[in-house]
Amino acid sequence: MHSNIVWNYGHCTIPRHLRDIFVNEYGVADLRGKSDEEIVEALVDVCDARF
Repeated sequence: MHSNIVWNYGHCTIPRHLRDIFVNEYGVADLRGKSDEEIVEALVDVCDARF
């Protein structure tokens, strides 16, 4: 079993000023105005608890 969230995927990028909201089946993360560290924490909060 492994997570399908990838931290580095070269074919899909988005500029930092356009990342606002992340939505998946486990929740929603509001990323507006957050630092990189805060964004990582917000993404971890909405991932499957098994990972």
